[in-house]
Amino acid sequence: MVSSMCRHLRHSVRPLHLIHNKNFYPPNGFVNLINQPYMPMPSQPLGENFHFVGLTQNFNTSLPPPPPPNAKRTQKPSRLAKGTIQIDGDGDATTEESKAVKKRYWTHDEEVRLASAWLNCSNDPIHGNDKKGETFWKEIAEYFNKHAPADRQRDVNQLKIHWTRLKTVINNFNGCWSAVSKMHTSGYSDDQLMDEAQKMYANGNNGKPFTLVHWWKTLRNEPKFCAQISQMDKEKGQSHTIDITEDRDLLPSQRPIGRDAAKAQRNGKRKAEEVLDGIARLGDSINKIVEVQQDRKQEREKVAETQLEISRLQLKAAQEQKEAKLLEVYSSLLQQDTSQLSDQGKINRERTLQKMELKLFGDSAED
Repeated sequence: MVSSMCRHLRHSVRPLHLIHNKNFYPPNGFVNLINQPYMPMPSQPLGENFHFVGLTQNFNTSLPPPPPPNAKRTQKPSRLAKGTIQIDGDGDATTEESKAVKKRYWTHDEEVRLASAWLNCSNDPIHGNDKKGETFWKEIAEYFNKHAPADRQRDVNQLKIHWTRLKTVINNFNGCWSAVSKMHTSGYSDDQLMDEAQKMYANGNNGKPFTLVHWWKTLRNEPKFCAQISQMDKEKGQSHTIDITEDRDLLPSQRPIGRDAAKAQRNGKRKAEEVLDGIARLGDSINKIVEVQQDRKQEREKVAETQLEISRLQLKAAQEQKEAKLLEVYSSLLQQDTSQLSDQGKINRERTLQKMELKLFGDSAED
């Protein structure tokens, strides 16, 4: 209603400008004026006090004739929303969207489910220790997918790669926890030990915190996982010798006796009670010194163990970085498109994958 009134008023105003302004030159020239909708001139003269409000009361205007019923109306194609793919019926059905592979990130529940699957298949009382690597991981995948929703299924390669990547991270944090537990044997709660272990882990990993606490709590007390951690430590660990200085004599330098005491000793006037009392005090001092020496020795042993653990963690971190690069190359080679490779190229690719799998997952094959 409002739009039709505005259009009606717009068509009605243009003839008035042409009547009162004889020298009027329309915008964009007379060619543009010709293209304007047709509006007939009023049949009766307009008064001097004519105003636009009374225009519709003085004379009737006619709107432009409607378009023919068979006229085709052209319309510009509307813009498609961002990210929308338009598919024509005569065109090819393949789109870029069908080629894209959506990456699914691991959730907390999935990681706990993977740990449970690994433990369940490892603790099999009959065949738990006699399974080959391929059979072992197939059973893990079956257990994992059996307890997972339909839209969160994982294949064997995804489970193996994720497990191998995170197992080294958990082992690194477990070493930090062990070192902190040895340093703070008493007076620290589990939360305080966790904070100290997180600090030590972050210092050795460019400030990145350890985010797999739920994995570590689930696996750290399992014999199967502890055996693998010990095996990794034997393979990657390296002995370091740390020189520790010998215990120094902590007896204080003897104070020179005073003049009166020297005179009394020289004259033989010291009493037997004073001698016995002095011997007793000396014995107490010796006992205190021995206790201090033992405490300092224990502190030095703790420092030596901490330094040894830090050196071992640094070496292990370097080896883990090397293993992570190898794992990255393995993943890219595993996802490589082999349609353009020759037969010999495919054979070489399979051999390379087998060698890399032996290095990455060789410990699983022993299960």
